[in-house]
Amino acid sequence: MRLIWSHIAQNDVFDIADYHDAIDPDPANTIVDRLRNAPVPLLTHPELGPKIDDQSRVRKWNVPGRPFPLLYRVGDGRIEVQRVVHVASDWRP
Repeated sequence: MRLIWSHIAQNDVFDIADYHDAIDPDPANTIVDRLRNAPVPLLTHPELGPKIDDQSRVRKWNVPGRPFPLLYRVGDGRIEVQRVVHVASDWRP
């Protein structure tokens, strides 16, 4: 299994980092590290995250201790993180 971050997901991480960096750089670095490491368990168990609905192939994986679930798809020997969203945002299709 390969892990791929979409350009949109990468931008999501940069936006989250910028927001938190303006408040306090130390926690911002911790948040980015957690976001980047969060999908590692999916490499061995790609279907751990529940599907976001019955019709979708998109799954959700919660970042431990942070309100940012990763939205990802599994297929063709890879896991693609498509978005990093805030739980309070309107991210459902």
